[in-house]
Parts: sequence; structure tokens; C-alpha cells
Amino acid sequence: MKQNTKPVITLKNIKHAEFASEETNCYSATIYVNGKRFATVSNDGFGGSDHVQPFSKNYQDLQDLEKQIASTYPKWGSEFGGSNDHDTTLEIICGDLVNEWLKRKDFKKAMRRILYMKPQQKGLYQCPAKLKPSAAMIAAIKEKASWAKGCVFLNELPETEAMSLYFANA
Repeated sequence: MKQNTKPVITLKNIKHAEFASEETNCYSATIYVNGKRFATVSNDGFGGSDHVQPFSKNYQDLQDLEKQIASTYPKWGSEFGGSNDHDTTLEIICGDLVNEWLKRKDFKKAMRRILYMKPQQKGLYQCPAKLKPSAAMIAAIKEKASWAKGCVFLNELPETEAMSLYFANA
């Protein structure tokens, strides 16, 4: 690995156990670095650190990756710790990726129903569960329902725009 380039880190095969997540997310996943399978990662969900097992069985590879992350990812701070002088770590990246995966999963589940926003009002509204979010159904609602005038239907928007509105208003 080149030390001066920012590694692209992704997680695949994520398995999350909501029932076992207490202080942290209880999960397991496969870490990919620059598109190559690197390690497995897991957390028991009780507030402890992630467990990372490199596929190479060489923990020097993991230490090298941590150094590369520390030198190429932005530093961070918290409202409790003051300045932005903490190094980003693989554990922070994995935690953020799991949280992003959970948010996307929540969004996709919500989009199985018709979601809309009323003009000049905050918040999301949902049509009854029996109505499926097809283009024909949304067109019929717009045509026949007086309350639908001016509403923005998230199901009609590109996914990135719909997701942005969903999380801003949920």
C-alpha cells in the first residue's frame, strides 16, 4: 500500500443484530481496501472495540493500514474533547460505514410506501400501507386528492435526492 494515498475502505457482507446492540452496533462484515478483500470486522455490541482479523494473518498489514488512515484521513474532535486533533481510525470508518448502511436500509424500507412532504410544512407523511408506490398510484393521488396539491412525493425523485429529503425531514 502506498503510504501517501488515501485508501478507499468499504464494507460488504454486513450482518447486523439489532437485538444484541446495546452500547455499540453488534455486527460483522468484510473490509475491502481499494477494492481488495482485506479483513473481517465484528463488534459484540456491548461498547467494546471492533475485532479485526486480516485475511493475510499478518497484523503488520493492519498496522500499516492504520498508519495510512491516520496520515490521509481528516483529523476529528468532539464537543467534549476540544480541538480537532484525533486521528481517524479503521474502527471509526467501519462504525460510520455500518451507520450509513443502517440508514440506507431504513430509507429503502420506508420507500416501500408512498412518502410525501406537504408544501410549507416540515416532516414526512405516509399514505396507508395498502397503497404501493407505483407511478400510476401516485398520479391517481395527485389527480383525485385535494390534499396532494403541491406535495413532493419522494418516490418520484432520484434516490439521492429522496434520501437527502428523507433524512432531513424524518
